[in-house]
Amino acid sequence: MSPPGYLLASALQWGFVEGGVIPSDFELSAGPLPAVAACGSVLVAAVVAGLIAARRPAKLDPVDALRDAAAPTAAPHRLRLVAGILVGAGGFAASAGPMMAEGEAARASSAGAAILLIIAVALLGPWLMSAMTAVVGVVLRGTRAPAPVLAAASARHDTRRLAAAVTPLALGIGLGLVQLGAPTITADAASAEVRVGVTADLAVRHPGGLAPEVIDDLREIQGVLAVNPLTATQAVAQYRMVDDDRDTGTTMSLTGVDPEALPATLDVGVRSGDLARLSEKNTVAVSTDFASTARVDVGGRLVGFFGDGAPLDATVVAVYTRGLGFGATLMADHTVRAHTESGVSTQALLSTEPGADVASKVADMGLTAVAPSDDPADRAEAEQQGWVNTIALVVILGYIAMAVVNTLVMATTQRRRDFALLHLVGAKRQQIRSMMRIESLLVAGAALVLGLLVAAPPLIGLSIGMGGSAVPTLPVVGSILVVGAMCGIGLAALAAGTRVAMRGAEPGEVG
Repeated sequence: MSPPGYLLASALQWGFVEGGVIPSDFELSAGPLPAVAACGSVLVAAVVAGLIAARRPAKLDPVDALRDAAAPTAAPHRLRLVAGILVGAGGFAASAGPMMAEGEAARASSAGAAILLIIAVALLGPWLMSAMTAVVGVVLRGTRAPAPVLAAASARHDTRRLAAAVTPLALGIGLGLVQLGAPTITADAASAEVRVGVTADLAVRHPGGLAPEVIDDLREIQGVLAVNPLTATQAVAQYRMVDDDRDTGTTMSLTGVDPEALPATLDVGVRSGDLARLSEKNTVAVSTDFASTARVDVGGRLVGFFGDGAPLDATVVAVYTRGLGFGATLMADHTVRAHTESGVSTQALLSTEPGADVASKVADMGLTAVAPSDDPADRAEAEQQGWVNTIALVVILGYIAMAVVNTLVMATTQRRRDFALLHLVGAKRQQIRSMMRIESLLVAGAALVLGLLVAAPPLIGLSIGMGGSAVPTLPVVGSILVVGAMCGIGLAALAAGTRVAMRGAEPGEVG
């Protein structure tokens, strides 16, 4: 498996370059050590797993081993039920994280909640499937047709086997929807903050940016009340995490603004402090999310590095709430521009007199004047993060797909004795195939229901915490692709396993 791994690494490099996450000249290191370490780890894990699995059967008498193999699967232990309930409760509690906390930890709790709920589904699988098959079984048995009745009986016979088939599919659906939904919810919340926070009348832009001289010319236009140049860039902040004695460096969005023009053009939702103090030297304002993450407040110090590598050491003079729309930190525009490669502002927000024809005068300067958009200030960063999430989702779902196919095909092919027994009691091949088709639909339907139940609490919690809405926003096409891919993989794997098992399912095999 090492050669495909190197090919996958090259594909990931291409994807990150296309998404602008890493530079095109980023060199991929492909030495032999990772392959050796990975193969060695897999080999050790396989040997240990085999020894653990074979320990009890090796001690059994051959006759007892055959009797155990023919006996029905034992009921799951009650400790598993208790553990599943506790883990599920933890998942629901973590889903409420974005509603009660701020910062990166709040958003990360959504992914953690999905993992906990998936573990809970895996632990509670037999009981959940028993309840679901009981409900569906009533409908299937009500048809009185042979195939549905056989499918209902088969599903009720071994809910643990059914749960093992459903859990990985539900994992893929749940994680996929959370991975797709979280960035969309965050982006919608950011756009909403921009719509509310921008009080300017016009946004002036140019493909090459706006030089300081152009900003001065805009101020001279008749009818312009205030001009606020915005410079969007990134910097690195250093802070110490909880229970860690080392400084952690993290990339943060940094927006340059004009402190004097802020009251007439932007409302970033100041919670404490005074944005007017940004005109003072070495001062910065931080969002509530970033203040929570870096554990700073008004009067504290923010240290790190600008994008050009120059040291950053500033005093926090204000904390504001609309960080999704306007970036994690704000500084004076002339300070931010001095540490950018181009030295120009990204755009300018203009507050104008009522009825003044400012747009045409701006157009005469060769600039574009439009109504302020709802695009967040850190849109490029959001797009990069969305691209990273998409690539990670493809890798995760690919791994889950391989696990699902192996699990379902092996579990289905092991049912030769069941199929042979059905042959003995008079069932026809077509009836058995119809039974398995119904059972595969049951597996796909159960995976869809459980996957949605896994994804719903984290996404609802994130949506309420970010935007105040209990209805999370999901990308329709991406969600359909995730659900369709997982359900389709499950149906195809069960069909392939059934085909293989039916080839040798002759009545004589029962004995």
